[in-house]
Amino acid sequence: LVPIPSFYGYYQALAANGCPIVTYPMTEKNGYALQEDILNLITPAVDVLFLANPNNPTGLLTDRSLLEKMLHKCERTDTLLVVDECFMDLIARPQSFSMVPFTERSDQVFVIKAFTKSYAMPGLRLGYGICMNGGLLERMERASQPWRVSVPAQAAGIAACGELHYIEESREKICDERRKMIAAIREMGYTVLDSAANFVFFEGEYHLAELMKNHGFLVRDCSNFLGLHVGYYRVAVRCPQENARFLEALKEIHGGS
Repeated sequence: LVPIPSFYGYYQALAANGCPIVTYPMTEKNGYALQEDILNLITPAVDVLFLANPNNPTGLLTDRSLLEKMLHKCERTDTLLVVDECFMDLIARPQSFSMVPFTERSDQVFVIKAFTKSYAMPGLRLGYGICMNGGLLERMERASQPWRVSVPAQAAGIAACGELHYIEESREKICDERRKMIAAIREMGYTVLDSAANFVFFEGEYHLAELMKNHGFLVRDCSNFLGLHVGYYRVAVRCPQENARFLEALKEIHGGS
């Protein structure tokens, strides 16, 4: 079971292994937010439910009360709840939304975390999982490559673990800049979701990505996400100077479109 739109990697990996896939559409009508009716799709026939929180590309958070209901249903149906929290460390109050504490109470939840986003080291591809299901972890170990994490990635991960102030400062700056970007893009007349992540998701002109590229900005065209169409975009929250230049370019394009 995979909600859409969301990170395509879940769907791709399942399809590559021949898994039957059920999708839960998060629609424009509901603001692309997860609704409680997803509980109806969690049945004994569903082995795994993949969920990104905050979601990619929308940046929306799923309230932990709904996540708890989903976990309780998964426990009754013997379904593994996999929660991807790769962007969680960069939101405001991550402790209010993370499912990590529930890994100590239930072996039906698996939380995915990563250093990639939080510490700006995507090329090293360092991530990890948190789970108390010993049988599952043993099966994963048997199916994994013996040298799946490089020495540079291990060294970077150890160094990153000591950078607590970096995360706190990044979170504060990102939250402040994101609020300004959302307000500015919305003021231009675009439809913008209230992202909680370190990026902003909005609907714009069909050719916006190409126009922004001509202005020196690479904007993520989200039309290839299942459940979305041409005209949806995701843009990173960067430093104040770069964000200001981006908003100026966007305003110029929107005014001339």
